[in-house]
Amino acid sequence: MEKFLNLKDPQEVYRDIIQIIEPAVNEEKVPLENSIGRILAEDIFAPEDYPDFPRSTVDGFAVKAKDVFGASYNDPIYLIKKGAINIGEDVSLVLNEGETYQIVTGAMLARGADAVVMREYARDSSENVEIIRGVANGENVLKEGDDIKKGSLILRKGSKILGGTSGLLSALGIYELKVYSPLKVHIYSSGDEVVLPSEVKTRGKVRDVNTYNLFSLLKTENVKYQYKGRLKDDLDVFIKAFESSLEEADLVVVSGGSSKSAKDYTETAINNLGRPGVIVHGLLISPGKPSIVGKVGNKFIFGLPGHPTSCFIVSFLFLLPMIRRLSGLRDFLPKSFAIRLQESVYAKASKETYVLGKLLGENIVSPLPTDSPLIFPLSQSDGLIRIPLGTEGKEKGDFAEFLPWEF
Repeated sequence: MEKFLNLKDPQEVYRDIIQIIEPAVNEEKVPLENSIGRILAEDIFAPEDYPDFPRSTVDGFAVKAKDVFGASYNDPIYLIKKGAINIGEDVSLVLNEGETYQIVTGAMLARGADAVVMREYARDSSENVEIIRGVANGENVLKEGDDIKKGSLILRKGSKILGGTSGLLSALGIYELKVYSPLKVHIYSSGDEVVLPSEVKTRGKVRDVNTYNLFSLLKTENVKYQYKGRLKDDLDVFIKAFESSLEEADLVVVSGGSSKSAKDYTETAINNLGRPGVIVHGLLISPGKPSIVGKVGNKFIFGLPGHPTSCFIVSFLFLLPMIRRLSGLRDFLPKSFAIRLQESVYAKASKETYVLGKLLGENIVSPLPTDSPLIFPLSQSDGLIRIPLGTEGKEKGDFAEFLPWEF
């Protein structure tokens, strides 16, 4: 791990640290109904075709396409009505030339039928059906395996189970899944100046903002997080807290205590606990430079900046991807897209700069004040505008990369 000691470029942190993280959690089996939001611990292959029988996609009349070729309003074709097929019936009927069966959406086709004429293009009588529009072979029909072939890969290991995914698995008769257990995360705030929202705040103190912002970020992740309290400005307190949490948790997170001031103890505490110790201290980003990534044995400790906006941005850009990788998720990087700037954005070329942005429609974003101590602009923002390293900003009307909040 020695090569990580001087890492500061954000892209290197993604590539050389976060991307190579292996899941830090066990595997377990859960019923399908309890799987929403969980992460698959195995590839899923289709155990059967879907659909597993040919079915109609409309209400109408099952036919042989060649029997109704050329049918029109002025030159209709008459077929013998043999009966009706209802949904849910296991059909062993055979359709012969010149015949038709009335059928409803989702019902199984009779053998020999290869298309369905919609009800709107047929005139039904007791014995015959008048067809006024022809259909092509396969029209209004879903054949066996048209949607999913038996044995095909439908979900990859590391995928998150979502609503539509759950329905897919149910349709294929998959009712139990092997998933990763939730990641255990311990969260600390730090600083003698920090008080909880429920405590009396005297002048000079500040209420804990970062912990509650972290809760909002972690709510949709596959984690069990626990707030372990506020750390006093004392090195022994930091060491004992981290040591205790490393025995129980998969990841330890502390906000504040990550800069180079004399009273910031996160780095020293990590290095006192074991190797490899601190592997990143300081990122080439603004805001959020004073950030720490440490590792003790096979467990990580993440030190976040104390200022709320910096803390939130670093958590979104780096802590969440780390949590996702530790949780076994394949896709861990924030999503982004190009969007036009309503106003110019200025940046220092020596750092990768992130600016809060408010969407003003699908194609334009308004930059917001992103000074680290401010908290209101963060609450009004929809995501981040990224100004790459080596760039001194973007002009009004330019396109920029935008990373929407995902939680």
